[in-house]
Amino acid sequence: MENVRKKRGLICFLFMLAMMLALPIGASAATKITMNRSIKYAKKGYTIFVYNKMKGKNIKVYKRTNPRKGSYCTIEYGAAMVVNTSKLRTGKKYTMLPVYLNNRTRNGKMVTGYVKVSQVGIKRVNMKKASTNKTIRKAIYYGFRHLGTPFLLGAGDIDNQIDCANFVKAIYEYAGKSMPYPHTDYLQQVCYEIPKSRLKPGDLVFYLKNDTSGPIDHVGVYIGSGLMINSSGHYGDTYPQGGITVKRINYGNRKPVRCMRIRGLS
Repeated sequence: MENVRKKRGLICFLFMLAMMLALPIGASAATKITMNRSIKYAKKGYTIFVYNKMKGKNIKVYKRTNPRKGSYCTIEYGAAMVVNTSKLRTGKKYTMLPVYLNNRTRNGKMVTGYVKVSQVGIKRVNMKKASTNKTIRKAIYYGFRHLGTPFLLGAGDIDNQIDCANFVKAIYEYAGKSMPYPHTDYLQQVCYEIPKSRLKPGDLVFYLKNDTSGPIDHVGVYIGSGLMINSSGHYGDTYPQGGITVKRINYGNRKPVRCMRIRGLS
């Protein structure tokens, strides 16, 4: 009888071990983090971003901390969202992080969604002090204040609809810097090329039309920490996938083909 009990115990142990090994990476309920450092930096004026780190995969933005309650949308690889740090507490461990849906409001307040900790990376940028250059600093923060504005090719109204080149023109002219006709060709003409390793906030990053082929037809503004702000509508998506958004400089299937600095700004 004793041997039977031992065998049953061993079988049970082996079964549980097999089940644990069968779990996909990130599926474990033990995937938890504290946000102590992020809370500390948020109090100093930094904006905390989370970005989709799952290469080749869109991730869901859920309606509640319980994924079974459904989702609002998805974000592609490299797409970033602002963390709602008002919902974070020092010392608490999180499996889901609260993020703002900048294009959605409820009762006059911005809607909060949730992303899985196991699927995101975390970055921070002081959006009010992104650069020591006053013009760049003012331009970046002005663009940041308009997160969620929809994309429309040829449009130039930053409050309603705007495309990528018009976005760059709008934020820099708001900051007092004269810019050329809003087209990627003309924007390149007022810049000089720099290595990717020398990118600083305010620099422009250019992308190809078809992700990996075709002419240059997309541009964003580097804001630091490997992130850029742009107005994108490559696939007709709205925020947080399209419109005025923050993304990693490598996002979706795209990588910058030119990194450039605007003449007269350093």
